[in-house]
Amino acid sequence: YIVSGPVTISGLGFTWPVRGIVSQFAALYHMAIDITSPIGTPIVAAQDGIVSSVSSGTWDGGYGTSIWIDNGAGFESHYAHLGGVNVGVGDSVAVGKTVIGW
Repeated sequence: YIVSGPVTISGLGFTWPVRGIVSQFAALYHMAIDITSPIGTPIVAAQDGIVSSVSSGTWDGGYGTSIWIDNGAGFESHYAHLGGVNVGVGDSVAVGKTVIGW
């Protein structure tokens, strides 16, 4: 499945954070989707929110360099296996506009 994001924001306020290929879909053991793209590809926020955690240059339970964004209303977005980050804890991010990392 090829992801053609970032694209128009959905009715729930989400967009695809990056163009790429879905390499793994959600399952009971993996409640997320994995999107692969070339190293250095900019990644945007999938929904408005506040950066709640940044882990850079660590193992972080297997996620490596990663970002958590609290989208409010019970949603949190986790961006893992990043090459670099462009935001810090407490930063506000805008869906489809804020480049959060690579």
